[in-house]
Amino acid sequence: MKFLRFLCNLLLFVALSVGISVAQTGVYDIIAAQSKDIDPVYISSNDETNVNYTDLYSFWATDIATNYKQDAKYRVRNWIGGDFWKSGMEWADIAVDAVIATAKPIFVPIAQVNAVKNYYNNNIDTLLLPECTNKNVDDYNNKLYELYILFKDYSQPYGSAFELAYADGDAVITTTPISEFVYFGDYSENGDYSDNEITKAEYGRWVARNKLVYNHNWKLNKYNSPEYTNFYNKFVTSDGHIKTAIIILYYQQYVSLILAFIFVCKFPVTFVQYSVTGKKRRGHLDDLTK
Repeated sequence: MKFLRFLCNLLLFVALSVGISVAQTGVYDIIAAQSKDIDPVYISSNDETNVNYTDLYSFWATDIATNYKQDAKYRVRNWIGGDFWKSGMEWADIAVDAVIATAKPIFVPIAQVNAVKNYYNNNIDTLLLPECTNKNVDDYNNKLYELYILFKDYSQPYGSAFELAYADGDAVITTTPISEFVYFGDYSENGDYSDNEITKAEYGRWVARNKLVYNHNWKLNKYNSPEYTNFYNKFVTSDGHIKTAIIILYYQQYVSLILAFIFVCKFPVTFVQYSVTGKKRRGHLDDLTK
C-alpha cells in the first residue's frame, strides 16, 4: 500500500510539473510574440537555431553522457605530490567525476550552457594568449609544448606555439606551428611521458603546477565534441550571447518542480478513506461472528 501511494504521488508530481511547465512556456511565448527581438521557446521546430521545449531534457542527457566520456579530471590526485598518489588515485577522481557529471548539469545547467558558449569552436590560444606579455609568452609556449608534445595530449588540436613581437608600441602576434617550436623548458624533448606510471605521476605534478592551462585544455576537449554543435547553434546568438529563451526554459522548469512539490506535499494522494471503509467492514464481520 505504501509503495502504491508513493507511485501515485510521484505520477501526480510529474504530471503537475509538466503541466505547470508547459503553461509557463505558453505564457512566455505569448509575451515573446509581442517583439521580433525576443526568441520564443518552440514546442517543436526543425530549425537548428531555434530553442525547443525538449532541449531542456536533451541538453541534460547529452551533457551528462559527455561528462562520462571524459578522462577523469585531476582533483583528488592534486592533493599529494607523491608518485603513488598521482598514479594510484585515479579511481577516486573517476568516482568524484561521476558525481559531478551527474549533479552539475541538473543543478547548474546555465553554467554548462555558458561553458558551451565559451569553449565550443574555441582554442587555448584565444583564451590564454591575451594574458601573455613579451616577458611570459615563452613560458606559455613551453607549457603548450609540454602539454601537447611531451605529454602527448593530442585530443585538443587547436594549440599553436606563439611568438609575441612589438611594433610601434602595439602587440603584433606571429604564429609558428607548435611542432617547430624550440623548446627550452624543464623536460627532455626526447622523453615519452605517456607510457608508464612514473611519468604519469610526473604529468600529475605538471597539472598541479599549471592548473589554468590544464583546466582550459580539459574543457576544450569536452566542449569541442560534436555533440555540442547543435546546442551551440540553438543556445548562443550570432554575437556570442546566451539566448534569453534557454534561460527562461530552465527557470520555469525549476519553478514548476518547486510548485508541484509543494502541491503534492500539501495535498498528497492518500488511501485513508479506503482504509477506514476496510476497518468498518472487518468490524461488521467480527460482529456477525460473535
